[in-house]
Amino acid sequence: MVNSSEGHQVSHGAHTGVGPIEPAIARFPFCLVWTPLPVITWFLPFVGHTGIASSTGVIRDFAGSFMVNEDDMAFGSPTRYVQLDPAKVRSLTYTYNESIRTISIDFNQKQHNLFLQNCHSHVACCLNRMLYEGRDDWNMFKVAWLFVREGHFVGRAEMISTLAPFMVVLVLVVFLVLLLN
Repeated sequence: MVNSSEGHQVSHGAHTGVGPIEPAIARFPFCLVWTPLPVITWFLPFVGHTGIASSTGVIRDFAGSFMVNEDDMAFGSPTRYVQLDPAKVRSLTYTYNESIRTISIDFNQKQHNLFLQNCHSHVACCLNRMLYEGRDDWNMFKVAWLFVREGHFVGRAEMISTLAPFMVVLVLVVFLVLLLN
């Protein structure tokens, strides 16, 4: 056992060092996490708020101007996640945890902008800093696509609570279109 940059112990050896995902206590080691945005996700179910979790599962998210939360996501507990492979970190300068820490410090000094500098940008910059998959071209669209392509719902209840409002809106729109024709 060795200490991580956060002071927690991480096992190495035959085990990959990736601890279990524990949604009940919001622990998602080596994961990108996602939660719905009120109202916006009702109309666009693929749009939400993202964060990135350390090797021990502590989540950091760019919650607004000059504010990166730690262990308290701005819009509630994660409902979806993408597990990352720590073996795909290629940086020779920054470890996985150091990448998250240094980018979070940087984003604590930044103005939030819904379209250009947001939670997805924060996650993308972390992936770029660690050279995840040997790439430094991560951006907010690639992060969003990663959730569409590889995202897992935490459970059935989270899937229903995320998608039900969209389905209600969709049914109402269809009903109104049929009613007006």
